[in-house]
Order: sequence, then structure tokens, then C-alpha cells
Amino acid sequence: MSRPIVVVLDDSQRVARASADWSALEARADLRILSEAFASEEAVAEALADADIVIPMRERTVFTGSLLSRLPRLRLLATTGPRTSTLDIATCTARGVLVTNTGGSQVGAATAELAFALILASARSLGRADAAMHAGGWHQGVPLGEVVAGKRLGIVGLGKLGQRVARYAKAFEMEVAAWSQNLTEETAAAAGVRRVEKSELFATSDVISLHLVLSDRSRGVVGEAELAAMKPGACLVNTARGPL
Repeated sequence: MSRPIVVVLDDSQRVARASADWSALEARADLRILSEAFASEEAVAEALADADIVIPMRERTVFTGSLLSRLPRLRLLATTGPRTSTLDIATCTARGVLVTNTGGSQVGAATAELAFALILASARSLGRADAAMHAGGWHQGVPLGEVVAGKRLGIVGLGKLGQRVARYAKAFEMEVAAWSQNLTEETAAAAGVRRVEKSELFATSDVISLHLVLSDRSRGVVGEAELAAMKPGACLVNTARGPL
């Protein structure tokens, strides 16, 4: 009997091998770790034609119904995250492909820390400053930067992630307001945040940070009107989903 084949996808940072002890798995299966992006669905189907288990590390490879129908040996898709928007779950179910996902205590902290790092980087123009330094410059063309203390952070989606970012902002002495379709004044107050209407949030915030799960209701929640309402120089941070 041939050994099962396990393929890890989208290891673009080449961290998979060092992130786990694969020895027990490799004693029973053949392991392949792929780093490069695929140019087409045809290329994906060719690379995974003999795979029994696929572990996508990113949401870069889209598993459509047509792709899944071309993977006859596939039995398990193990995604490395709490949810995915690039996988046709219904087709997996119909074809008997088991789908699993992962969580972990650091998932929320990682996203929230990145969101606040982007807020500080924007306020201090760190990207431009770093580029200028690497080009041999110094202060030329780099803005002085803004202090975030006293500024207003507007959070769209005050769930676990949004509340964590709110705590970071309050530690930096920012004023925090929030809005979502289901957010109540009581829930906001319990998090030490003021609930405001969506129009006020976008018109008065110095920074907007998005923390909503992508759904039919949240898709396009930030549109032309919201962007036009933002203050000149305000910053929009999206560590959630692009289609928001």
C-alpha cells in the first residue's frame, strides 16, 4: 500500500519546516512543502493530483468546486486559521473531503498587534522614513509625524479583536469609539468604548480600524460615502478582509 501524501501550501515565508516537529508524520506519510504561488488552477490541479491531505498556510490558493473535482485522492483539507473565505465547503462536503481548522491563544493577539503596529507606522510615516534611510537619505521628504495620544480611534466591529485593539489604544491615551450593526451602547460601555453611529465614526475619527467577519451583510460596509466622509489625513487600517 502506498504511503499517503501530505502537501503544505503557500509557505511563502518558509517557516513551516521549523514551526513543527514533522517526524511522526513523516514516519507514516510523504511530506511536501510548497512555497511558490500557482499561476493557474491547472497548475494547482497538477501539483495536488496525488495529494491525500492538503494544508494551506495562507488563503492564497482558492479551492473552487472545479478544482476540488480534479483532486480525486483528496480526503482532508486542514486550514491554519479559524476560518477561510477561499474554500468551497459545500463541494468538500459533497465529495467527502473533511475540512478542519485551527485556533490558538495567539491568533487574536497577533492580528490586534499588527493592527496597532500599522496605526503607529502610519502616524509616524515609518514606511517612508525607512525607504528614505535605505535610499541614503535622512529627514528629507519625511513628515514630522503625529502623536496618537488624544486622537480618536474608530473601531468597526467591537468583538474580541476590536476590544483588544481598543485596550491598546486606551493605553496610548487615545479616545475610542466603535460601531457595528449589532453593537449596543451597553456592550460598548462594558469595553470602555463609546458607541456612535457609522456616519459619525467615519467623519470624526483620526484612525479607522476594521475588525468584522466577512459576510453578505458586511461585504462593502466601507464604501465611497464612508471614505469621502473621513477627515483629511485620517488613516484606514484593514487587518480583516479586503471585500469589507
